[in-house]
Amino acid sequence: MTKQDIKMFLLGGLSGGTLVGLICLGIGAMLWNVSITVSRQAPASPPASPARATPTPAETESLRYALDGYCPVTLVENAEWKMGDYQYRQRYGTQVFLFAGREAQASFLEDPTRYVPALDGYDVVMAKDEGKTSRGKRKHGLTYHDRIYLFASEKSLQQFNTDPDLYAGYSVETLD
Repeated sequence: MTKQDIKMFLLGGLSGGTLVGLICLGIGAMLWNVSITVSRQAPASPPASPARATPTPAETESLRYALDGYCPVTLVENAEWKMGDYQYRQRYGTQVFLFAGREAQASFLEDPTRYVPALDGYDVVMAKDEGKTSRGKRKHGLTYHDRIYLFASEKSLQQFNTDPDLYAGYSVETLD
């Protein structure tokens, strides 16, 4: 194995994730007869609460847009699918919500659970009936009693409509 082969192996491993990268570094150190020290640096400040952290553009790229970028506040309050503005974005958990304006963003920050899709966007019908977690899709979404519900398929959406109160009562706590 040439030094170029080892270099390509190490670079490939480093891009594969922390554990793979550390394994590749260890193998490279043995092959080149060098020692490597790996340290983990503590964050400069404690993380903000999920609803208060505005993501940087780089963070936004690694997160997914909730509701495909539509504003959850206008959906709940006006029953209208209105595209959010990147200028008014908010990270909540692993999702980034976009809002139609400053007022909508402020409403979300006051009570995020009111606007976040039920079951964190997972299909409540599949969770309740089949015990499966499947991410819901906006195209199969609706509001019921001022709450957003997303479904993985048209079939799940139709099943929800047969007895919405049965499924609306299903929550994350029910999954445990």
